[in-house]
Amino acid sequence: MPATPEGGGRWASGDQIAAAIDSLKASYEAAEQQRSKHDLKGLKWTRAAVGAAIAYTVLTAALLGAGVYSAFEARNAVDAANRAVAAATRQGAIAEDTEKRQLRAYVAVFISEGNHENTFQPPATPAVHFDVRNSGITPAYETTHLSGVNMCDYPLPKNFNFTTPDPPTPPTPMTVFSGVNNVGMTITSKRRLTSDEYQGIANGKRRVCFWGTVRYADAFNEIHFTNFCNYFYGTANTIINEACEQHNDSN
Repeated sequence: MPATPEGGGRWASGDQIAAAIDSLKASYEAAEQQRSKHDLKGLKWTRAAVGAAIAYTVLTAALLGAGVYSAFEARNAVDAANRAVAAATRQGAIAEDTEKRQLRAYVAVFISEGNHENTFQPPATPAVHFDVRNSGITPAYETTHLSGVNMCDYPLPKNFNFTTPDPPTPPTPMTVFSGVNNVGMTITSKRRLTSDEYQGIANGKRRVCFWGTVRYADAFNEIHFTNFCNYFYGTANTIINEACEQHNDSN
């Protein structure tokens, strides 16, 4: 009989120990299998969650991209519409401006040889007649003019004073019809030339300058102006007139 340990207990047999070890091993393996199954299930859920998150992210990015593309296309459509409206507006403005330019009045001031009223020789007072003509299709309304005359050097100084003094009474507006050539104005100096001044224009070193501005309204009620300037020189037998280098313009 096997010996008993001190204290009255019994020693376990070898078979019992082996059985205990096998039982412990079986329990461990079962626990490991159970843990593996649990970990596998957890891994599946984790993978499923990660996949769902990735899918959600991809879907969100796709929706965001679609929104950005839609906004871009909408912006392009708005820009295209704005460009079309601007182009149509420009075309309308060009057509309107072209129509006005074709139909409006165009007033010009002319002087022909022999239109000077005298030879400017003292004691005569220099006077010149200018023709006012409308070469447009429609009349020039409320047409007025202001003018001036004075001695000037040649060439005409760049700072020459082209202001026109106010007349004693306001000018009377008139209508200048297209193709009518019998409308004009006579500009008369307020004084005679001195002997030296007359000698200056006779030898061509000086000039007698006549200038002014014609203002008028066209058929579209737009105001226009025509500036003019001519100078004269020469002897009593031959008075020459030329356009000044300045103040011959219009709008």
